[in-house]
Amino acid sequence: MINDQPDPFSGFYIFTVTGGAVAFLPAAGLPLETTAVIQDKAGREIYRMDAPPGLTINNFRAQEYRGKPVLTWWEGTAAGAQTTAALDAGVCKVADEHYQVIATLRPSTGVGADAHECRLTPDGRALITSIASVPYDLSAIGGPRDGWAQDWYANVLDVETGETLFSWDSMAHVPITDGYHDRWDPVSAFIMGGESWMTWHINSIALDSNGNLLISMRQMSTVYDVDIHTGEILWQVGGKHSSFAMGPGTEFAFQHDPEMTGNVLHLFNNNSDGSMYLGDTSMMWLDLDMESMTANLAGKIGSPGNAVTVAMGNIQTLPGGYSFGSWGTVPRLTEYGPRGEQIYEAAPQTGPYRSTLQPWNGTPSTAPALLYRQENHESPARGIRATTGAIHPAAHAIWNGATQVHRWRVLHGATASTLTPLTTVDWNGRDTEIPLTDPTGLYELQALDTAGDIIGQTDPAPLTLSTAD
Repeated sequence: MINDQPDPFSGFYIFTVTGGAVAFLPAAGLPLETTAVIQDKAGREIYRMDAPPGLTINNFRAQEYRGKPVLTWWEGTAAGAQTTAALDAGVCKVADEHYQVIATLRPSTGVGADAHECRLTPDGRALITSIASVPYDLSAIGGPRDGWAQDWYANVLDVETGETLFSWDSMAHVPITDGYHDRWDPVSAFIMGGESWMTWHINSIALDSNGNLLISMRQMSTVYDVDIHTGEILWQVGGKHSSFAMGPGTEFAFQHDPEMTGNVLHLFNNNSDGSMYLGDTSMMWLDLDMESMTANLAGKIGSPGNAVTVAMGNIQTLPGGYSFGSWGTVPRLTEYGPRGEQIYEAAPQTGPYRSTLQPWNGTPSTAPALLYRQENHESPARGIRATTGAIHPAAHAIWNGATQVHRWRVLHGATASTLTPLTTVDWNGRDTEIPLTDPTGLYELQALDTAGDIIGQTDPAPLTLSTAD
């Protein structure tokens, strides 16, 4: 849904992962199918990348590396044995504007990159989470002395070399009793990962205004500012031991995606983890006064329909006071104007871990394709439509990831030397249907930009039935 208010970001694209919530529920026996998607605000798909067989993907977004636009995402397995391995074991991948992978990053801590964070910095580093399950004495919270706990790490890697430059061990710096689940009981044991307690759950790493690490720990309901050289906690906001006096309306819990601009901290306040409900879910802006050490509410936007998001979610600040975000387990993507007025809403089938609204210029290294499909009542695929016994031919112009296509032109003829323009249609997404009435002869597909110039084309070829997407 797009409202009538002016929207200066109408040309931006939405980056998200479908099935994001499902991917982290393997114990429920649900499928782990995930797909990275770029779409425009009209809901038309620009780019689609399915997870490799047996793997899942998450945290798909556009970033910059060495001043050039890139795509990043996490790819790996969504669950391992909780007592012996990390929950997420994978890598962070970086791809260029041609969708070619240029870096695959794996921290030296844990059993691989965790799905929660893969953020690039302006100087060519990557901030990546990782986890390892280790033996741990849980008696301080009433658990077994010979228990297990998840040790979460915030890592800094060099993108070019893949070297892990710095790792912050959360277990070594924050006591288990700082968590909101600080008593062993059946409900907490389920929420906190069964036998492998996950009090130190890190779900975001960013840089603060001084280049130190801003680390979000969900079960602590705390955001930590950590010296990137020494690992010392410089200050913390929220939770049981906040360095700041929390002003009216500033309390948050089980948060996601905190970032800082100057001394303003913005975050996604879940306020619930599924077992505890501490208030409404919202996007929040907190003004942190570093002299008086007080936190004051600078802004707040409540969730659509006052729904409670028990997991995931993010907030993105845009120029001019605009903001965008996703609502995690509540499948909504929303954009707001400077006064907090909603100007855009989309409802994906499943709630993504994060979703961002960003510019992107993709130029695939592959050529476009003109596919010819058959649809019948048993398999209602797109393509040739069968109704009342009649078959109406149609073809599909596909160029996965191309952002500069304005129109498609189809040429047709008996031979390659006799091709003439047959029809021209407006681009209508990654897969644009083009009605055709004569399946014989040769066809050539041309991609046209806004100036009418050819930016991609197929070789002349006959139409052949295809099941490809």
